[in-house]
Amino acid sequence: MVEPTTREEYRKLFGERFEAVAALDVPGNEVTMVSKYFVDNLVDFKPDEEPLRPEAAKLLRERAANPGKGMPSSRCLPGGVPWATLVAPR
Repeated sequence: MVEPTTREEYRKLFGERFEAVAALDVPGNEVTMVSKYFVDNLVDFKPDEEPLRPEAAKLLRERAANPGKGMPSSRCLPGGVPWATLVAPR
């Protein structure tokens, strides 16, 4: 089992981007109830050391630069049960 991540560790890991992580806070489902790996499963790797094939790393960088672009939910509304409940703990 993965332990929840503290706000202090989120701030250390994500710096200025922490505010985007904190935006996930909703009553009963605070960001501190989930692990840092929920937000970024590559968080423990240094840039350019991710265990990805080059083509996958390129795609990840492209998608990070254009959040939401090309997502199936952008063409199919509503998002459906799996997507709509993605932020809920399982």
